[in-house]
Amino acid sequence: MLALLLAAVPASASAQDGGVRDGGASDGGSNALDAGTRDASIGDAQPPAPMLVVGPSAATREVFATAADPSRAFATMQREPLITAGELAAEINRRAPPLRAAYVDPTRVDELARDMVRDRVLAEAARRAGMLDDAEVKREIERTLARVLLERALVADPGPVVDEAAARVFYDLHVAEYTKPEQVRLLGIVLATRADALRVLAEVSRVGERRFEAVARRRSIDAQSRRRDGSLGWLYVGSRPEAALIDAAFALRVGETAAAPLEVDGRFYVLRAAERRAPEPVPFERARSAVVSRLRAEHRQRVVDVILARTRRDQGVSVRPAAALVRVASP
Repeated sequence: MLALLLAAVPASASAQDGGVRDGGASDGGSNALDAGTRDASIGDAQPPAPMLVVGPSAATREVFATAADPSRAFATMQREPLITAGELAAEINRRAPPLRAAYVDPTRVDELARDMVRDRVLAEAARRAGMLDDAEVKREIERTLARVLLERALVADPGPVVDEAAARVFYDLHVAEYTKPEQVRLLGIVLATRADALRVLAEVSRVGERRFEAVARRRSIDAQSRRRDGSLGWLYVGSRPEAALIDAAFALRVGETAAAPLEVDGRFYVLRAAERRAPEPVPFERARSAVVSRLRAEHRQRVVDVILARTRRDQGVSVRPAAALVRVASP
């Protein structure tokens, strides 16, 4: 009886619509909707057998939604079908297998049905209000159409399987990109004025690291580094701190204190290099997932570039620099 398997929807595609209302509820009565949308209702008399079942396929053991009668409506508007069991099953099957499995629980199916009805009713109200002519709505529709086009192209052309051997070859050719850069662990005592910084510098310039850390705990006005005994963390070229701090860190030998305070954003730093790490390649075993993700991302970008080039050519599109045409400035 539950014969129709709606497996035509790609299992890997992500859900793109939202929402529906479950059987037995009603969308009617909202003053925000016109008479047509207010008449949307859900659920004729329940059939003797389930309209929709979510369970594993005998062929693949993956979970799919099936409908005994895909054309049967569980929600109507002015006595006309609004959403059918087939549409609901297709919406479930559009999700990736791990997400799809959650709909074995009938309450999750009802929640999705409620969401779908909500969205369908509100969309109809928006259409009747003339919102399809709104510039923002048109732009959002363009983005959605572009995304769906690219997603379907990627489903049709998922690219080659990235196996261990292919990932290893790519890693060996790009090992420099999977190497931790040289790093310096920097200590700092942060003061409010240059005079305070000079006094602290005179106190710590020739003391050991433990004494430097003790002064940082007592004198630094930066709460975060003070709690870490003055540590400003491991810095490397391109890391988040101010470029001046990075330059100062790499100019110091391990154990050396900077000869003068460094001013950054109105605060004064007394700095010392505590440790230094040489560049270190990340082992392939730890880099493997990043390599695979990068290869897949590069394939996706190639697909996008081919589609964009072809569609621009077919549609006769030409593009020139636009910045000169638009002025962006404060009023």
